[in-house]
Amino acid sequence: MMKKLGLFILLMVLIISFAVPVLAYVGDDGKGNRFYLGGVYMLDAAAWNRSKELMGTTSTVSGTVGGGSATSDNTQFLMQVPVHSRLVGFIEAGNAGAFFDIGMGTGRLLSTSTPGAPNTGQSALGAAAGNAVGSYFTGVNEQPDIDPRQIYGYYKFGNCELRAGKMDGWLSTWVSAQRIGADIGHVYSFGWGHFYDGRFAQARFMQTVNKQFGWQVSLVAPNQITAATAYPRNPASYAQYPIISAKLSLDFGVVALYPGGAWGQVKWDGLASGWDDSMTMYYLILPVKVTAGPFLGWFELGYGQNVANLLVSGNAAPFAKYGRLSNGQVTNTTQWNGIVDLGFTAGPVTPHLYFGFDQQTNSNYWTAGDDHNLRWHAGISANYAVTPNFSIWPEFSYYNWGNNPGVAGAPSLGTEWLLGLEFVFSF
Repeated sequence: MMKKLGLFILLMVLIISFAVPVLAYVGDDGKGNRFYLGGVYMLDAAAWNRSKELMGTTSTVSGTVGGGSATSDNTQFLMQVPVHSRLVGFIEAGNAGAFFDIGMGTGRLLSTSTPGAPNTGQSALGAAAGNAVGSYFTGVNEQPDIDPRQIYGYYKFGNCELRAGKMDGWLSTWVSAQRIGADIGHVYSFGWGHFYDGRFAQARFMQTVNKQFGWQVSLVAPNQITAATAYPRNPASYAQYPIISAKLSLDFGVVALYPGGAWGQVKWDGLASGWDDSMTMYYLILPVKVTAGPFLGWFELGYGQNVANLLVSGNAAPFAKYGRLSNGQVTNTTQWNGIVDLGFTAGPVTPHLYFGFDQQTNSNYWTAGDDHNLRWHAGISANYAVTPNFSIWPEFSYYNWGNNPGVAGAPSLGTEWLLGLEFVFSF
């Protein structure tokens, strides 16, 4: 019953948004009270290829998935309404208001692999990665994914703003032109060179000093992270402090910079004597935007420690987590990542070229084979704006997962590619 009701609500929202776009903006009473309702709805249709290393039972991925085998690659068709299709809006009364962003995707991924990370035995490429190693299903098995992605209140005073609730943007600033595959782990190059912070409960103070300079500080709720031990249980962590994040905005016209950094620490109780009972994570980021006439370029470089523990795991590379040795010692995994996204607008069409990489290193944990994993992706996409409210994004993206660290012989984790279209309706 609830499943049918959710599908009915989703259908009615789509019909109303497409048929009556005037509802995207309801109005302003002239007394400072405003109400807005809009949305972004997408459909991905693509061919999805995975190499035998990502498909096989004898490779680094546990389980034969998607109809493949250890000796053959697999190509399948996928069609999905991405999880970040959404209904958005705000209600504002004077200087105070509330914003909401409700995800309404329908794609699902059935993962058959074991979650992998240094602290859970990283000889396998786990489900944290293997958004790319599950069995994708649609049709009668499809279920609505109605998710309150962002819900927060805000108060504006002078050139300042205070926000509190669930939101993103506490460290990241932009998204790349890679679009297809949100429900199989590929969207906006997250974890493939581009850093995305994710949506967490938090409080944020922001100030726009002038058109060239602004800054913000956020106090963010940290993840709970297991201690990776069976002695005598596997307790979840707790934090004595929130994640502390700060970001600047430096806009010089042609060039704009958005440097930022975040720090957090978690602790465990009840561990064996002599075991490390805390773990520190941090990240530094420098996104740069260059705009010159029809040309647009984004460049990003980042460095951090235990980055995947700082984020929602699906937004980070799978090997970016801390490791724990058999003697209880915590070993830190460092990360370098970077991405370039170049675009050029020619009338209604804006093609993009992009390339990104992520590298994680943990010499104390991965002692066999390679002590690091370096993965990269490259692709081309184009935004064809049919109307102001409807666009089509053709895309081809290639992903190389690199080698499996800590495994003798450093076996390849495999490759994959996506070729298809994304349809975007926005109001």
